[in-house]
Amino acid sequence: MKISVKEACLGLKRDLIANVLIVLMITLLLSVSVVIISYYFELPDSDFNTNSHFLYQRPSDNDDRYKQFDATASMWLNENNNSYTENTIDALNTLEDITFFTCKEGAVSLPKDDFTSKIPEDERNQFACNMSFSTYNGEAQENYIKDSGGRDYLDVVKEIYDMPREIDYYDAPELGQVATVSAFQLDQNAIEHFDVKVQDGRLFEPQEYILSSFDDEIPLLMGYNYIGKYDLNETLEISLSSFVFNARVVGFLEKGKTVDFLGAFASETASSTLDNSIISPSFDIDFKAPATNLEFFTGLWNMGKLYHGSGVIIPSDTTPKELLSYQIQIKDICLNNGVPPLLLAEPTLGFLYFIKETDSTVKLLMQISIAMVLLDLLILYLFFISKLSRNMRRYAILVMNGWSIKSIILACVLEAMFLVFLPVCIVSIIHHQQIAGNLMYILLIFCVVAVLIAIISGFICLKLRKLNIESLIRGAE
Repeated sequence: MKISVKEACLGLKRDLIANVLIVLMITLLLSVSVVIISYYFELPDSDFNTNSHFLYQRPSDNDDRYKQFDATASMWLNENNNSYTENTIDALNTLEDITFFTCKEGAVSLPKDDFTSKIPEDERNQFACNMSFSTYNGEAQENYIKDSGGRDYLDVVKEIYDMPREIDYYDAPELGQVATVSAFQLDQNAIEHFDVKVQDGRLFEPQEYILSSFDDEIPLLMGYNYIGKYDLNETLEISLSSFVFNARVVGFLEKGKTVDFLGAFASETASSTLDNSIISPSFDIDFKAPATNLEFFTGLWNMGKLYHGSGVIIPSDTTPKELLSYQIQIKDICLNNGVPPLLLAEPTLGFLYFIKETDSTVKLLMQISIAMVLLDLLILYLFFISKLSRNMRRYAILVMNGWSIKSIILACVLEAMFLVFLPVCIVSIIHHQQIAGNLMYILLIFCVVAVLIAIISGFICLKLRKLNIESLIRGAE
């Protein structure tokens, strides 16, 4: 055994350049195999608590902020952005088997004097915006994060998000002093899915989900706790997405109605009662005539719909394979319309590698990758044949010196095992987060290693066992 180990070490040293190339080839083979297996066979978890799930954007490599805020604010100021987001929303509405909806948590600003005259002081904070984070705007938010002592950004943001809610008062153009209160924007699919019902008044009419002018009157559904404080059909001015609208109370919700929404972190879905909230339509914008700041408002509104509150209703019996299909469809819709891809579930390693590529491109890349794997195997085969052929003279000398064929085979197998084990370690380090605790990848690597060692060992045994000592000696002369 000792002499076989020594011979294996000498073999590694003798063919150092060839062995380095072999290690690199096997490393590439295993890495590509992990990605291919992940994309085609590792499926996302479809065991959702509800059959509605929100879409979110994965943060970029250098940005660990809120996933839903990763799409930068500058995007909705870019040229043609409106058509990008509108086309994306329209395409998502055409998905088969799953239903696209919008349920966006937000805020509505009401005239302060009117609000404080109707709501007793000890009750006001219960109507505060659910997004405590939104009450820390601009400089206040920036200073809070700077004073966090270098803590992780996500931890600081979550701390802000979990702070006690308080009514935010500020000066708004055209309205003067306003009170920012909890609000949600729901489209018709969300109203139906969350079974939103009124105790008094009515729900939104179909035509009220379309905004055709800044002069349109916005219908409002008031939460149960607004009953007795505001009146049915009461009109008021509100600030919605920084724009002032005339609004009318068309109904009061039943007590205890709840909706899901995109929580503090994109992979989390939170729930909220609507008792203290105001509901406005998540409308489509279809202006009949040009208007000042229309492009800005449309971009801001559509970005909010798409990245801060879009979701899909999927069948409760959805399989992981079907979920992956939905995820691919949603990604392709976003990419084909020029917007950052949205995700339905936490992506697999393979999906993440190709998150910025359409499915047709991915299939082409996968075919190339599979071809690379086959080429790797062929090159490895030729490498080992060449290596074995170059060493035949040495094997003849070893046999002449009393070595057994078994000792030579053992030395070759030990050398092959090291050349395979080293790439396994490299790949395990590169993909440690994916491989750790994942039985599929552990089995994949084990099978690849076992097959490689078996092929190499089998070839060596076949080559050497067919040769007798006289043949080896003649080959050495």
